[in-house]
Amino acid sequence: MGALTRRNPAATGIFLALAVDSKPTALVFLPLLLALARTQWLRAGLWCAGLVALVWLPFFLGTPQSFAAASRVHHPQPAGVRPTPARYRRPPNPPWDRPAQAALGLTLGCIAVRRGRWPAVILLGTNARILLDPASTPTTAPLSSSAPSSGTSSASFPTTRPAACSASP
Repeated sequence: MGALTRRNPAATGIFLALAVDSKPTALVFLPLLLALARTQWLRAGLWCAGLVALVWLPFFLGTPQSFAAASRVHHPQPAGVRPTPARYRRPPNPPWDRPAQAALGLTLGCIAVRRGRWPAVILLGTNARILLDPASTPTTAPLSSSAPSSGTSSASFPTTRPAACSASP
């Protein structure tokens, strides 16, 4: 943010590239480049694109199937951890999830910059991701063992309840 408020296109491009390199979902923050003066867009964009390419290109050239890894999020479990019962497992992300999050975040970010509200880009991009993330919907477990196994019971608690609550007397 400091580079952007100082109107430094190189630093703005570099910092956004570092954000995208560390977490690709930071793509939704790219409309911040448009908050610079129009004459600085190209310089900032080239710095950003160049550094992202410099970091990621070796991985994609060395292992072209790396693109497939981005299509599905999985949560590996360390050795010795008891597997989660199938009825509580989260289904894999749908294929439209990440592209829709990026499209909504980029669109809202561009609108915010156009209206002169560029500090809102970070909040809008993050909220677009949260809004469309299937993992943000709480998984529920039946209240008692007598509840139907289909999970249609209206009385349920989140599965993240403390162990003391689920222990039997």
